[in-house]
Formats: sequence, structure tokens, C-alpha cells
Amino acid sequence: MTRAIAAAFAAALAAAAGCTSFETMQTCRFVDEDGRFLVVEYGRGSDEHVTRFKSPANGRTLEMRSRLRVRVKMPDGKSFMAFQCMNFSNNGTMYVSDDEEWKYLASGVTCHVGRRDRERDDYLVVYSGSICQSPVRYDKR
Repeated sequence: MTRAIAAAFAAALAAAAGCTSFETMQTCRFVDEDGRFLVVEYGRGSDEHVTRFKSPANGRTLEMRSRLRVRVKMPDGKSFMAFQCMNFSNNGTMYVSDDEEWKYLASGVTCHVGRRDRERDDYLVVYSGSICQSPVRYDKR
């Protein structure tokens, strides 16, 4: 196998596995009432990610495209990546993981993480915190 074919094959495998680029723009740390920390990297990818949502006006499934994404490290050390999605509540920016297991809401100096409860077909809040340090900005300058 030539190097070009091997590189193309590796890139195709990475894309099929759901790998996506991530350029960190800012990192924030949040703390909750129990003193547990959550670290969120806000960034963007080189590709537009598509999320789907139902229109409240007519019930049609529509698409939202965005390069914005977050990498969230939970207090227990587990992490997930989530992509900007439609948020009709107008109280922040919402992100959802590809498997729709996690939702992250950034709302001013606070954040909330929800985990999907399949029995209720809803998300239960598993973390709510407030920012506890100044954001770290990453500039190319």
C-alpha cells in the first residue's frame, strides 16, 4: 500500500469513527455548590457539524450547521464532546453530544450539564456550576 493510499484510508477511518477536529479558543472552569469542578474547552472544528431539531411552528425536522463545539471534562474525570445545537429557550448556547447522551448549556457565568434519561425521554441535570476563574483565551497572534 502506498503512503498516499494509507493516509487516505486512515483519514476515512477517522471520519467514520466520528473523529473531528477541535481548535480550543477558550477554557473555563466551573464549580458547583459541593466544590466539584467542571472544565470546558470552547472551540471550533474545521468541519460544519449538523444537528437536527423539530420546528415548534410546523413540526418539521430541520438542520442546524455549526463549527462550534465544546469538550467537557466532568468532575469524575469522564469527558464528552458536544456540538452547538438549536436552543429555543433563549437563555444561553446549547450543545449536544453526537449520541445525544449529553447536553451542555452555557449561560453567562453559569453552566448546566444534562444527561439523557431514556425512560422519561428527557435530560436530567447532573451538574450546575458557576465560573470560578477568568477564561483562558487562545489567540493565534
